Parts: sequence; C-alpha cells; structure tokens
Amino acid sequence: MRFAVRSILAVIFIALSISYSVMLFVMFGASFSSGLSSHLFFFLSGVMIFAAMWFFTWEKTKFLRVGLHEKAHAFIYSLAGWEINEMRITTNEGGYIHYMMPSRASNRFIDTIGTLAPYCFPYRVILWMMILPLLRPGAYNLYFFLLGAPVSLHLMAAITDFISQSRIREGTDIHIVGFGFSLIVVLFMNILIYGTVLATVLGGWAGTKDFVVFGPWALWWAAGVLWVLGYG
Repeated sequence: MRFAVRSILAVIFIALSISYSVMLFVMFGASFSSGLSSHLFFFLSGVMIFAAMWFFTWEKTKFLRVGLHEKAHAFIYSLAGWEINEMRITTNEGGYIHYMMPSRASNRFIDTIGTLAPYCFPYRVILWMMILPLLRPGAYNLYFFLLGAPVSLHLMAAITDFISQSRIREGTDIHIVGFGFSLIVVLFMNILIYGTVLATVLGGWAGTKDFVVFGPWALWWAAGVLWVLGYG
C-alpha cells in the first residue's frame, strides 16, 4: 500500500515539476523579450554575490548551517503541533532533534516532509517573502538583492547536504525516506517554491498568481502546441 501511494505521488510530482518548469520558462521568455528588469538584475546579483560569500566562508559558517538545518526540521514539526524535546547542534558531529508525535495515526506525511524540510522547505526565504507587501516600490531593488542571501545559502546547503547524506547508507534523512522518493519530492518542492519566488521577481504578485494557478496546466498547454505544430 505504501509503495502504491508513493508511486502515485511520484508520478504526480514529476508531472507537476515539468509543468511548473515549462511555465517558468515561458515567463522568463516573456520577461527577457522586453529587456532585463531591474528587479531580476538585483535579485540575480544578490544570489551570485552572496553565493560567493558563502563559498569562501563555508567552513567558518558550518555551525550556522547545521543550526539552520535542524531548525528546518523543527519548524515543520512545530507547525504540525509536534513537541520538540531536544535539539543539539555541533560542528563536528552535525546535529539532531528529538520530537514527540501527538498520536501514531496519520503522521507519515508530516514525518516525511519534516525529514526532508532542510532540502525542500526554505522557510527563511518564505518568511523573507512575507515582508514584501509591507514595502514601498522604491525599496524593491534592495529587497530583492538581500533576498539573494537566504536563497543562495539554502540552495548551496541543500545540494551539498543532499549529496553527502546520499552517500551514507544508513541513518540519514535521505536514507530514512528513500533516495528516489526524496529526490523527486526535493526537486518538486524547490521548483515550486523558487519558481514562485522568481515569478514574483519577474511579475510582482500578478506573476505569482499566474505561476501558481496556471503552472499545473503548462505541461498540457505545451503538449497541445507541440501536437498542433507536428500534426495540425
């Protein structure tokens, strides 16, 4: 039963990942046809500059990265109403958290999302995006530039942690959930969340709405266009 449910979810996530990627490609094409917007320029500049900063201070910021990794676990479990009993963070041995589920029934979904949260749920990026409605348009360029800090840190940490934990056969987040399903979930969530971020940078809240609402249908739209071009 578990295998069947995961297989269905995997197919859905793969289809949505492709569809949202197509939608993002279309939005990028429309944006670049009219020239590079200042918001996108400042956002990409922030991502590259802060990525370089994280790269050259990677070992020095290990304690910060381990702490953010464990807090991502705790963030999801806390939202679900689970009790966090203990959290330990070290630079040598990594970190861990101990939590208590309110009940044993129907918690597999929360447990999976909580386990994969550091790789696919950039809560710092989401919290930073919630500040945008409070700002005046004149502050948008600086805001999108600073947004590059949590975006670059999460992407770099998620990629390196996923690869390193995938190489360990037992006891890691990836091993607990399963490599194949973890990879599919992580890719889908990052495409969805960072696609939403890029859509906001490209088109404001209207772009966010278009991406989230019409994204799932972009795959069928693209398939229809290809069919018309090939057989119409």
